[in-house]
Parts: sequence; C-alpha cells; structure tokens
Amino acid sequence: HAIGSVMLGQGLLVEARTRAENALRLAQAANDTEAAGNAHNLLGGCHYWAGQLHESVASALRALALIAVTAGTT
Repeated sequence: HAIGSVMLGQGLLVEARTRAENALRLAQAANDTEAAGNAHNLLGGCHYWAGQLHESVASALRALALIAVTAGTT
C-alpha cells in the first residue's frame, strides 16, 4: 500500500492502481479487514485522479466501512 501511495503521488496512476488491486486481492485472501480497507482507500485515490468519481466514492465508502469494522465502531 505504501509504495502504491508513493506512485499515486508521482502521478503513476496505472501502477498505483495495479498495486492497490493486488493489495486488495491479497488482503481478501488473508481475510485482513484492515489491509482491505487500506487498499480500497488507495483505489479511491486512484479513481479520483483518473477522473472516475463514482468509482472513487464507492471505493472510499468501502474503505470507511471496513475501517469502521476494524475499529469496532459499527
């Protein structure tokens, strides 16, 4: 996730999105809710900067829901 965030900051949208999608896949396989939330957060940023606002909001909402579960605030 950290490398993907750096890539996003450098404007490497395709590479950052690939990292985010891979991180999400690994997090889901490991049943790691926190990592999945972080991956969705990065995906939201990737979508935002690519001009895909609906996808950005959807990813951000998934990230918030997963992070709320992790924090025990649901």
